[in-house]
Amino acid sequence: MFYAKSINAQFSLKTYSDPIVLSIYFGGGYNDNLKFKSNTVKFGNAIFAGIDSSIILSPKISLDIGFSQTYQSSSKFNGVKYTSNYSIPNTSLGFSYSFDNDSAVAVSSSISGSSSAPSSIFALSYWKKI
Repeated sequence: MFYAKSINAQFSLKTYSDPIVLSIYFGGGYNDNLKFKSNTVKFGNAIFAGIDSSIILSPKISLDIGFSQTYQSSSKFNGVKYTSNYSIPNTSLGFSYSFDNDSAVAVSSSISGSSSAPSSIFALSYWKKI
């Protein structure tokens, strides 16, 4: 039996200048060793930084754009490195539409440009204030 232990922290600064909402952030993630039977796995820790912006196109519609960079250290199995260090750039693009003060829908896509850890995500989100 093993227990996963990880911690993520992010610090961000936001500013608003009509029609742009801008957020600059940085943070990191720490992964503790996973131990089971006689084996130990150490997943890599990460640091990241990025910029998220929303351009208000109308009172109900916004264009959302983001750029980030993540550096992830190598992972180890029983002290032996089995992955390299990675530098992973990420770009995201999306639109948000507010139905009213309590609900909205967002469509977004995100791609990572690392050949060692490629990723692409398409998301449809519905937000409801309760």
